[in-house]
Formats: sequence, structure tokens, C-alpha cells
Amino acid sequence: MLDNGHCQIYEHRPLVCRTQGYPLLYGEELSLCEINFKNMHGAFCFSAGTLIDMDKVNSVLAAVNLEYLKENGKLSSLKNKRYDICDLIK
Repeated sequence: MLDNGHCQIYEHRPLVCRTQGYPLLYGEELSLCEINFKNMHGAFCFSAGTLIDMDKVNSVLAAVNLEYLKENGKLSSLKNKRYDICDLIK
């Protein structure tokens, strides 16, 4: 929704835009709202320390889920099964 660095929906921006604080990295793609990362002179800048690598986050979440399934005896019932996506979202 940026046009020449200006948000076209700023007055009516959705919650995700209002609360996004950290730049997110998906593989090699950076996802952020440039307006959130302008200094007092209007130049784009952010610290690499604020970058969240979503591949790492998702890997940790998958590992936690795997441990949960193991600890609760649910892993063996899920192995080698195929699920219809419609059945999973019910």
C-alpha cells in the first residue's frame, strides 16, 4: 500500500500495520513497513538486531509440536497418513 514511500491507507490501516514492530525475514525476502523504519530525517534504517528470521521461528515451532506429539502419544497415529486439508480445518 506504499506509493512513493507514502502509505495510501494510513488513516484506515489494518491492525497488522498498526502493530508491526519488527522486520520479518522469510528466506531471502524481507517483509516490513518502510514507514515504521524511517529515522527523524526520513531515511530508511533499521538494526539487524531487530530482524526476526521466520524460518528459524517456524523450525522451533515445528520442533515443539513434534515433542508435544511424542509426549502425548499422538505421533505414531499420524505417521505415514495423508490428510485432506478440508478435514484438518474443521
